Amino acid sequence: MNSLRLFIFLVIFSCQKLEVFIVEDEFQFYLETFVTEGLKRNVNILQASQQINILFGTLSNSIVGQCQKSNDNHTILIERVYWDKASYLEREQLLFHELGHCILNRHHFDESHSGYCVSIMRSNSWICDLVYNSTTREGYLDELFKN
Repeated sequence: MNSLRLFIFLVIFSCQKLEVFIVEDEFQFYLETFVTEGLKRNVNILQASQQINILFGTLSNSIVGQCQKSNDNHTILIERVYWDKASYLEREQLLFHELGHCILNRHHFDESHSGYCVSIMRSNSWICDLVYNSTTREGYLDELFKN
C-alpha cells in the first residue's frame, strides 16, 4: 500500500508546474522598499512581490518600463539605457509605477492639480508635471497605495 501512495504522490506533484520568478539584482532593493512602503500603509503585498519577474528588456517607442500581465505570470521590463542614466528617485518612481500596474492592479490616473500630477500612475509625461522628490514622495506613495 505504501508503494501505491508514493506512486500517487509522485504523479500528482510531478504534473504541477514549478514556477521560478526572476528579479535582477539591481531591482531587488526597490522591490523590498515597495513592499515596506505598502506595509506602512497597511497593504500587504509580500506574497505578490515574490511572484513577479523584473528584468531588463528592450522596449520600443521611448517606453522605459512596462508591466506585462498574464494569468499565471507578471513581468516588468525596464529599459537598461534609461535605468543606467536615472537617479535613485527616478528609478524608484519608474519601478513603483510598473509595480502599481503589476501588483496593485492600478490603471493610469491622469488627474492633476495646478498642472501637477496627483499620482505616479500618470499615462504620459505631457499630461502633467510629476514632481517626485524627497518632499513629495510620501504623498505620492500614500496615493499609490490608497486602494
